[in-house]
Amino acid sequence: MRMPWIQSLRWRLAAGFGLLLLAIGIGGRYIHYQLTVELLARDLDGQLWSRLGTLKAERRLAPESLSAEILKIGDLSLPDIRLARDRRPSLLFWLFMPAEAHSGLSAADFSWFASVWDADGRLVASADLPADLSWDPRWLENIGRIWTDDDGRMRLAACRGETHPLLLVGTSLDVLRAAERQAATFYITTLAIVLPILLGSLWLLLGRLLRPLRAITRTADRIRRGRFAERLDLSVADEEIAGMASTINAMLDRLEEARDKQARFNADLAHEVLGPVHAILLETDTTLQRQPPGEYAGRIATIRDRAAWIETLCEALLTYSRSLSVDPEQLQQVDLEPVVDSAAEQVAQAAAARNVTIRNDVGSVVVRGQADLLQQVVTNLLSNAVGHSPAGAEVRIEADPGPNGLCLKVIDHGPGVTEKNTSRIFERFFSSPVDSGSSGRSHGVGLSLSREIMRSHGGDLDLLPTAGGGATFVARFPVTSLVS
Repeated sequence: MRMPWIQSLRWRLAAGFGLLLLAIGIGGRYIHYQLTVELLARDLDGQLWSRLGTLKAERRLAPESLSAEILKIGDLSLPDIRLARDRRPSLLFWLFMPAEAHSGLSAADFSWFASVWDADGRLVASADLPADLSWDPRWLENIGRIWTDDDGRMRLAACRGETHPLLLVGTSLDVLRAAERQAATFYITTLAIVLPILLGSLWLLLGRLLRPLRAITRTADRIRRGRFAERLDLSVADEEIAGMASTINAMLDRLEEARDKQARFNADLAHEVLGPVHAILLETDTTLQRQPPGEYAGRIATIRDRAAWIETLCEALLTYSRSLSVDPEQLQQVDLEPVVDSAAEQVAQAAAARNVTIRNDVGSVVVRGQADLLQQVVTNLLSNAVGHSPAGAEVRIEADPGPNGLCLKVIDHGPGVTEKNTSRIFERFFSSPVDSGSSGRSHGVGLSLSREIMRSHGGDLDLLPTAGGGATFVARFPVTSLVS
């Protein structure tokens, strides 16, 4: 099962940073939770010490009584100023800590109790003492300390009194446990809210950082399709990417310059060669008209064939040079019907000589292209089909528009292309053997040149087998080339 998103740099970066944020978030929330639990416990212990001090003072002043009013005394002398209720917490503290942590626990939320005990375990006096609380000799070992009972239900504090050996105050831990659960809920909820926001912001930030790379990809694709004048836009790129884009633009300028020089050299070379070739053809035609002796006539005819072959190669070279300069943005609207008609006329004489019929089923179909180059493609394909068709056969050319563009098909019923030659048929200067009835000699650049022309128009040229035998060459025009 393929998962293309794994190949996405944006997805990988987002996943990596997302896992990092998740680890930081969970770790940070856990530390905050532990800190909150500690602060709540310190607040509770501070209030226990306060009430134990008040109990000790009350017993010193009135040793025969123990009033429950001591349990209603407010927060006295809390040891941690951060937990004082009259201090307004900062916004940052409020965002990262629950209310219980930065405001302290309310004394009214707790059920406080106090008691006075003799050394032998006799209860001297008490206020709101839980029914299940009984004397434990180990209390004497914890004098001057605060501790939690074995069941973990109560928090206790003890000290020695003036007239009695043990003063004990305490409270149930139910409220503290509830506050801890609320703190845990607070941290989980804030993590669940904040983490998606951070991940979304990270995704947008990565999209912003990678936007220049996508722009570079789109520009490179347009250059690949033949818009060689395109350059990378440096206005939206960051400094590092702008430096890379500037280097690529300079490289493209050099490549464009080299391509132009190569095209001009090809055209100049073809023109220079065509001059003497035309002169040779003229001289051989003139000599042959004078009917030289048979021995010389054969040699002169051979010279003329070679010169005609060189002429064809030079014309192909000129056509190739023109195809290099095709700008997809400046293509004109071309009706394929007259283009095909003109191409059929050019090969009509060769078709008649081989008794091959050309059937033109292409109606009026308008595409974007360069008429003379497209005519050269059709001429090459028809000439190839006629040359490989047996006597009395038919070559059909038709247009097949579809959702993916237009297919211009040239169909013959000759011997076809062997599997061995299929992969090489579009190679330059490769020519498959022509049957014995064919006239002329293939120079091996027609199909290669035709494919280059189609690709310069944003399309392609493919080979398919013909049902019943033969070859079908398909010139494909992209959807953007069609004109409705």
